[in-house]
Amino acid sequence: MGFFRKMSIQLNLLIANADFRTAVKPPYAVFFVENENNIFADGIIVYSEKEVSLYLYHSKDDTTTEKMVEDYLETKEISFEKENAWLTEDKLVETQYTINFNKSEVL
Repeated sequence: MGFFRKMSIQLNLLIANADFRTAVKPPYAVFFVENENNIFADGIIVYSEKEVSLYLYHSKDDTTTEKMVEDYLETKEISFEKENAWLTEDKLVETQYTINFNKSEVL
């Protein structure tokens, strides 16, 4: 089971790869693999790193979900960078977490 699937279950938070097939109510999250860098030796990947963006969408009053996600990442010793944006049209806060996973951390 992948990292975000486990996170979804443990936090009781809907998380999808790229998008949801149907509309969902916030809070929810989506993730994208933005970049993947591999180092090869004799045609075998010996080191792999993936830069992943996790986008959390929540109401402006819902800092609890944001804290829950951050606490989960910290307990898994996952470092992240964070940016917030207000989506006026959707009336949602978008919190972007940029995370780097190495080969041993399966998505």
